[in-house]
Amino acid sequence: MVVLSFVERGWQAAREWSMTQRPPGATVIHLIKGSLDAEVRALIRPVPMVRLIAIPRTVFWPVAFILFVWYACVGRLRAVLVDNARSLKRLGLWAKWIPLSVTLVQ
Repeated sequence: MVVLSFVERGWQAAREWSMTQRPPGATVIHLIKGSLDAEVRALIRPVPMVRLIAIPRTVFWPVAFILFVWYACVGRLRAVLVDNARSLKRLGLWAKWIPLSVTLVQ
């Protein structure tokens, strides 16, 4: 089971959620819009089943869409977390294109 998290504003709260609230057995993949400095990456303690992936702003939404479709088609996508209303609206459109039972959460 995979939970995709599209993070456009501040990744720390999303990561904290995944360490305390993620469903048992679920892998949480945080797609961060923008880059993380090397110093910041060095400070981040690895957590099993929680991944942070920094994606350049110019390709964030195409990459997010590809991962959304991939995990949905292989049947592993269970939920998508977003941090703003505009992203939630976009994901609502994607979910209409691909008939599946995915929870969208803001």
